[in-house]
Amino acid sequence: MNILEPMFWHAIINITQIPKVERNLNEDIPNDSWLCNPFGDKRVYGVKFLIRDEIFSWEFFLKAETEEEAIIDGNCLLAYLMEIYPGLYGVVSTKPITIEELNKGDPIYEIVIPPPRFEEKIFLLKKIINLFNINKESIIQVYILWQKDDSLIKSIQGTELESELEADAIYKIKIFINAKSHNKLSSESTMKGVGLNYYLKYLTTNIKNAYGERAYLKHLPSDTWSKILKARPFYKNLLNKNTGRFYRRIIEDIPEEDRPCFINADIVDFNIPSNMPIEKANIIPKVNISFSIPIGEKKRQILLGNIYHNGIKTFRKAYLGLEDFVHHLFISGLSGMGKSRFLAHILEDFKIKAPEVGILTINLVKKKEDELFNADIVIKKEDSKFRVPYFIEGEDIEEICEQVAEYLIASLGLKNVVVTVMENVLSHEISNKGAPPRKIMDLFKELLDWFDKRRYHIKYQTNITRAIKNRVIKLVSSPIIDKILELGPIPQWFEEWKRGRNVFIDLSRFKKSEKRLVTHAIFQMIRTIMPEMRTNILRNVIMIDEISEILEKSQSKNSDDDKTITKYHLEIVFTAFLRAFRSRGVSLMLTDHLPSKLFEAVYKLPNIKILFRTDMGCLQLFGLNSEEQEAVFNQKRRRALVIDGVNARKFSFHTNEYLYKQSED
Repeated sequence: MNILEPMFWHAIINITQIPKVERNLNEDIPNDSWLCNPFGDKRVYGVKFLIRDEIFSWEFFLKAETEEEAIIDGNCLLAYLMEIYPGLYGVVSTKPITIEELNKGDPIYEIVIPPPRFEEKIFLLKKIINLFNINKESIIQVYILWQKDDSLIKSIQGTELESELEADAIYKIKIFINAKSHNKLSSESTMKGVGLNYYLKYLTTNIKNAYGERAYLKHLPSDTWSKILKARPFYKNLLNKNTGRFYRRIIEDIPEEDRPCFINADIVDFNIPSNMPIEKANIIPKVNISFSIPIGEKKRQILLGNIYHNGIKTFRKAYLGLEDFVHHLFISGLSGMGKSRFLAHILEDFKIKAPEVGILTINLVKKKEDELFNADIVIKKEDSKFRVPYFIEGEDIEEICEQVAEYLIASLGLKNVVVTVMENVLSHEISNKGAPPRKIMDLFKELLDWFDKRRYHIKYQTNITRAIKNRVIKLVSSPIIDKILELGPIPQWFEEWKRGRNVFIDLSRFKKSEKRLVTHAIFQMIRTIMPEMRTNILRNVIMIDEISEILEKSQSKNSDDDKTITKYHLEIVFTAFLRAFRSRGVSLMLTDHLPSKLFEAVYKLPNIKILFRTDMGCLQLFGLNSEEQEAVFNQKRRRALVIDGVNARKFSFHTNEYLYKQSED
């Protein structure tokens, strides 16, 4: 036979994630052992622990005659382990076992465990984990093989005593160790080294039976590797001999190297301790989600990603209904957690499932984001088509004047006492000239003129006029800002957006004050032009990443501070926009990396929250308990928690991979 041709196969289950276990390492929990027989037959199960450098791996393995059998049995065993250990996960693979593999010549030792009875628990796994923590230069492999006890006592067959003995979780077991150094010396010689001998002997410490007999190390012949791989490490009672309890009637007839140890599953620590160095499952407590969406309705559902169950990413999909977005969405997450790509994925899904819904993306911070969002229309700083008239006439001219005055004064950082004066200026200009000044610069000149012609308290008037001259006039005198906000017809890009086109407005090269002014001018245009519907039908979407760039609350604790007062007024204006959008079928999707810096309305008023990994100090803002906060804080990239206030759901999901074509610049 070709030495590379498979003689049989191994199913290998590599455990990549374990439950998060919070308990004392010495604490006993009934039925918690992976020393078990899930297939209910006489097969031999195997486990391999590998310790090397910074690697600790845990694999189950099973012998199978064919690759197909190995795949089936491997996945079956993994499913069983996932059932008894919620949060455990692994990867199933197959490995062909060849003659070359069977003739492996590495030295191997056995930990010979004394015969029963045992009064003290055996902490072998605890020792294996400790070896990982203290090992410096060695490669250590520990193999544990077991089979359900097949002892036979014919004198009690068919009796109640036989049933009682069979009910005991007794297994035949063998434990093997292979260790070698990283250096280039031969394996045989390095096994005699002081360090390796210390590691090997350590694993036998404090293992003894009720009669004082202790475990010891035994060097084995090289053909032991073949026995391990063939799942024949010990004698098997295939002929149903009358062996007596623990093979006592035939033990002398069995070669010493084939004699198993008999052990109860409860007496050895083959469970999953909390300090096992394998990634722990991150489980969100009190999850609430259903899977009752009819197949036909999924066409009107926006895909979020794959749902997590017991900390494991499943193949089940999570969705949000189109109309749910009318209630607004806030996304929180530290930089690099996948917020922007998630927004881009949402946009692409909207294109497919709701092409009639136009999406306006307002980019505040990041450069070249238009490549990510793949919009139909891209508008940048110097573009001639970039227009946002600061005033658009509506049905109720007094109300429009009040709204425009509020957003202009708030976004420019003036005190709210100026709102009434600005409202008067706008009304006066419309009454006398039929419209406000065409250019916003001229509007603020009229505001200054209003103050000059009327008598106010000198201190108040001096402070206000100084603020307008030093802060506002400088801003609105910018030729670009002046051109963008100039009055005129409704911009073409806005009409296209209303008709379902996707528009990207890049404000990343503007100053903060300019971003705030232009964004609020866009908001006002929407509020004025789009009629109220009082329905939950989604018409349009606005996406804004890193919203703190324009809606950051004041950091001053002084309530009389000018910035505190003006930013408080800005929050009131934004809250009004948020509520107005919902009644017009416009969804606002906002993201930020540090919600604690934002106005409360930004993260509280949206009914849907999606939390990627977020700073611990921010998580209490979302009403999460301490356990939930820890789970969200420990989420990996692209995993997020959904708090869906529209449908009373809470669950975590993994975002889909979103790929886009980058420019070659």
